[in-house]
Amino acid sequence: MTRSSRVMCTMVSLVVGGAVASAQDLGPNFRKLKEGIYVQSAREVNSTVGIVLTTEGVVLIDTGQTLVDTRQVADAVKKLTPLPVRFVINTEVHPDHTTGNFVFSPPAVVINHAGAGDAMRKAETPNRFANAAPEIKAAAEGYRLVTPQVEYQEKMTLRVGERTFELLRVRNAHSEADTAVWLPQERVLFAG
Repeated sequence: MTRSSRVMCTMVSLVVGGAVASAQDLGPNFRKLKEGIYVQSAREVNSTVGIVLTTEGVVLIDTGQTLVDTRQVADAVKKLTPLPVRFVINTEVHPDHTTGNFVFSPPAVVINHAGAGDAMRKAETPNRFANAAPEIKAAAEGYRLVTPQVEYQEKMTLRVGERTFELLRVRNAHSEADTAVWLPQERVLFAG
C-alpha cells in the first residue's frame, strides 16, 4: 500500500469511524442497528427515522414523527459525522414521514415513488402550525413544503459510498406512494 493510500484510508476511517458518537450519546430515542446505521423512534407513536452513514454522506429514511423529532435527528447527524445529508428517502407521503424534509433539503435530494409530490401538495394545509404547541412552532421555523425531487416508478437502486439502497414500490399499503428501502449487504429493511 502506498503512503497516499494509507493516508486516504486513515482519513476515511476518521470521517466514518473516528468522530462517531455512540447511540447513547444521541439521546434516549436512538438505537444503533448495525455499524453506521441508526434509528430514531418517535416519542408518541411507532414512527422511525433511519440514519445511514456512508463515506460520501448521510442517507435518511423519513424525517420524523414531529418537527421536534426532526430537529433531534439533525442534531444527531452532526454528532455522528461532519458529512452532509445527501439523500432523504420518504417511505410514504404523510406528514409524519415528510414534514421535516425542509430541514435537510437543500442540499439533500428527496426521493419517493411516483405520485408522492402530487399527493403531498394536495394534502398541504396553509398555516398548519398556527395552533401548534410552542415547541412545535419553534421547530417549524423556516418550514416550507419540500416534495421529492426524484420520483421513481417500480424500483430504483441508489449507491452512496459503500452502501446500496434498493427502493421498491409497495402497492396498496398505506398512502398514495409507499416505498420500502432494502440495504442488501447489511440485510436491513426500512418500510413505512
